[in-house]
Amino acid sequence: AGPEPADVVVLDAGGRLVKRLAGGSAGDGAVVWNGRDEDGRRVAPGVYFVALRSARGEVSSKFVLLRPE
Repeated sequence: AGPEPADVVVLDAGGRLVKRLAGGSAGDGAVVWNGRDEDGRRVAPGVYFVALRSARGEVSSKFVLLRPE
Protein backbone atom coordinates (compact mmCIF):
# COMPACT_ATOMS: atom_id res chain seq x y z
CA ALA A 1 0.00 0.00 0.00
CA GLY A 2 1.06 3.61 0.09
CA PRO A 3 0.46 6.62 2.26
CA GLU A 4 -3.11 7.05 3.41
CA PRO A 5 -4.96 10.10 4.77
CA ALA A 6 -4.41 10.53 8.50
CA ASP A 7 -4.61 13.15 11.25
CA VAL A 8 -2.71 13.60 14.50
CA VAL A 9 -4.74 15.49 17.09
CA VAL A 10 -4.62 16.47 20.77
CA LEU A 11 -7.88 15.96 22.67
CA ASP A 12 -8.89 17.05 26.16
CA ALA A 13 -10.12 14.58 28.79
CA GLY A 14 -13.67 14.99 27.44
CA GLY A 15 -12.61 14.02 23.90
CA ARG A 16 -12.87 17.56 22.47
CA LEU A 17 -10.35 18.72 19.89
CA VAL A 18 -7.66 20.93 21.40
CA LYS A 19 -5.13 21.06 18.54
CA ARG A 20 -4.65 19.45 15.14
CA LEU A 21 -0.92 18.69 14.92
CA ALA A 22 -0.73 17.10 11.51
CA GLY A 23 -3.02 16.21 8.68
CA GLY A 24 -2.51 14.59 5.34
CA SER A 25 -0.70 11.36 4.61
CA ALA A 26 0.40 8.93 7.29
CA GLY A 27 4.05 8.01 7.27
CA ASP A 28 7.23 8.16 9.28
CA GLY A 29 7.84 11.35 11.13
CA ALA A 30 7.38 13.24 14.35
CA VAL A 31 5.10 16.00 15.55
CA VAL A 32 5.63 18.44 18.40
CA TRP A 33 2.93 20.16 20.44
CA ASN A 34 3.73 23.48 22.10
CA GLY A 35 0.88 23.30 24.64
CA ARG A 36 -1.37 25.71 22.74
CA ASP A 37 -4.86 25.24 21.35
CA GLU A 38 -6.17 25.93 17.84
CA ASP A 39 -6.43 29.66 18.66
CA GLY A 40 -2.86 29.88 19.97
CA ARG A 41 -3.83 30.09 23.65
CA ARG A 42 -1.91 28.12 26.28
CA VAL A 43 -3.91 25.22 27.64
CA ALA A 44 -4.22 24.35 31.32
CA PRO A 45 -2.11 21.61 32.87
CA GLY A 46 -4.01 18.33 32.97
CA VAL A 47 -4.76 15.06 31.21
CA TYR A 48 -4.82 15.03 27.40
CA PHE A 49 -4.81 12.44 24.66
CA VAL A 50 -2.90 12.35 21.40
CA ALA A 51 -4.59 10.36 18.63
CA LEU A 52 -3.58 9.16 15.19
CA ARG A 53 -6.72 8.77 13.08
CA SER A 54 -6.90 7.13 9.66
CA ALA A 55 -9.28 5.03 7.61
CA ARG A 56 -7.88 1.97 9.39
CA GLY A 57 -8.92 3.25 12.81
CA GLU A 58 -7.58 5.28 15.69
CA VAL A 59 -4.69 4.81 18.08
CA SER A 60 -4.44 7.08 21.10
CA SER A 61 -2.29 7.60 24.14
CA LYS A 62 -2.95 9.48 27.37
CA PHE A 63 -0.45 11.97 28.77
CA VAL A 64 -0.27 14.58 31.51
CA LEU A 65 0.73 18.12 30.64
CA LEU A 66 2.41 19.51 33.73
CA ARG A 67 3.42 22.94 32.48
CA PRO A 68 2.78 24.35 29.02
CA GLU A 69 5.74 26.06 27.36
